[in-house]
Amino acid sequence: MNLLRSLAPKALWALFPLALLAAPPARIAPGQALAGTMEVVPSGTEIRVTLRFTNHSQRVVWLEKFEDGQMPMRSEFEIRSEDGRMVPYLGPTERRRALAKGDFFPLEPGQTSRREIRIEDRYEFPEGQRTYRVTFSYPTWNERTREAVFRTLKAEKFTYGR
Repeated sequence: MNLLRSLAPKALWALFPLALLAAPPARIAPGQALAGTMEVVPSGTEIRVTLRFTNHSQRVVWLEKFEDGQMPMRSEFEIRSEDGRMVPYLGPTERRRALAKGDFFPLEPGQTSRREIRIEDRYEFPEGQRTYRVTFSYPTWNERTREAVFRTLKAEKFTYGR
């Protein structure tokens, strides 16, 4: 390393660390290049949430397994009214075990996963029409550390009334 420093002019050596910061796409950690969107569509008495995840990296990204219509095991919605009050969750609860790689499916580079979930029967929405903000937190599996890493999608507003 000292030989390299003595050969390179100081101005060029000062720029060398910046080149190290620009990692090639193959070095992106799983989940970093994962784009997630949430669309909330209230219709009559239903609230449908569509989740889309696209892998823009060069590596596989691991997302939690769940089927259309089912709530994922560890992902969760947080719904708050305009005044900041949390809407209580009424859905099934169970003791949660630690997540393992088998709880995730591979989302290949360039692939998109789309899931739709109805949430109106899982939360205790008060009577009357109100505006709400919903966030969605979900785990991805990190191959390097062998653990789940939680991420949160941007909050979405919607208006709903029973």
